[in-house]
Amino acid sequence: EVGHREVIGGKRHREVRSEQELVSLLREGMARRRRAATAMNERSSRAHCLVMLKAKQPSRAEAEGSGEKKAWGAARERGREHALCLADLGGSEQVSKSLLSALPPPGLRAEGSGAANVRARADDVDVRLGEAIRINVGLLALKNCVRALVDKRPHVPYRDSKLTLLLKQALGGTCRTSVLVALRAEREHALESIDSLRFAASLSQVRNQLQTDCMGVAEEALRELDLRIAEVEGLIQKNEHWLTTTHSRPDPRYQEGEATAASEVVSKTALVGAERERRELEELLARRLVLTQAT
Repeated sequence: EVGHREVIGGKRHREVRSEQELVSLLREGMARRRRAATAMNERSSRAHCLVMLKAKQPSRAEAEGSGEKKAWGAARERGREHALCLADLGGSEQVSKSLLSALPPPGLRAEGSGAANVRARADDVDVRLGEAIRINVGLLALKNCVRALVDKRPHVPYRDSKLTLLLKQALGGTCRTSVLVALRAEREHALESIDSLRFAASLSQVRNQLQTDCMGVAEEALRELDLRIAEVEGLIQKNEHWLTTTHSRPDPRYQEGEATAASEVVSKTALVGAERERRELEELLARRLVLTQAT
């Protein structure tokens, strides 16, 4: 959290309260991404892109106090916060492939508008070169952090780059992390593809310690179940009653000519009126048993 404030400050934090606002914010971020043409890609990403979302579930008291209980759904006794980090990393560039082919030929002399075009072209290459260097520096810092995590070194150099400082929790923290690696299928890019696959293999060796307040969640779930069980038991006591029914049936022991009647009256008494509540109670008790066994 301290690293995040150091890198991006509070100016990049924006509160959203609906799915539409979130989608609009993501589109705004995508529109601000820097893209430019290189010799290898007409729409090359010229920087890494990170989207960091924090979702807060208010406590029951907070939801009732703000009048937003319906909007937030069933609130818990305690509030919770969850974080999601989406990182779209720029690809590692071989400058000799992506940019040098765009340089003006050495010794070229041009005059007038031709000279201006050459200078503009060279300036553009300088800009692309600076972007490629920053992308590669961030990826190198990421590889160094991953290598330190795999080797279980006491110090992981997260502060070597803004990228790794922002990804600290995702890399070696308490998050669940997934990585997708995009490759080029052309034969001339085989070395870069193999290097990317090796990097992905090293990432797969990092083991995060996923931590959640399991006991707190289980205790909270048990409290909610117990409350509902008490409510259902109250409904059963209110709606249930004894019902006695009678019907006649032939007496199988009757013999013709006997003085007794040929049929007999059968009475049956049972509890009725809360069948649905009893089924729900059985389900709640089964869920409670699962929770108590798990904890």
